[in-house]
Amino acid sequence: MAVISGKNGTVNFGGAQSDATGWSLALTSNNPAYGSSDTSGYKKRVGGIKDWSGSYSAKLDGTSVPVAGASVAVSFSTDGTNTWSGTAVCDSVNIEVDMDDGDVVGYSVDFSGNSVVTGA
Repeated sequence: MAVISGKNGTVNFGGAQSDATGWSLALTSNNPAYGSSDTSGYKKRVGGIKDWSGSYSAKLDGTSVPVAGASVAVSFSTDGTNTWSGTAVCDSVNIEVDMDDGDVVGYSVDFSGNSVVTGA
């Protein structure tokens, strides 16, 4: 299997395609450990509650910036074929303005999953 480039990645947050510059997604599970008379002095684990969260950064392009606390539909793609989607709550929004150099205005968003995430 060939590796892929992130150059065609996309972010759709709350129904709007963002002018994204990067994104990350963490898929986690708390896996409770236990020891018993059957574990030979080692711990065993069972799959626990799943969770997901992440962040993305984008350039301000005239579309609305997400609002902290909003629950929105999200979709993240690496190249159009590997996509994860679900509903997330916007935890924080950070807007970055550089008045000294006049760089393009950017922002970043941190979010937490709000139920199931689906995808590859």
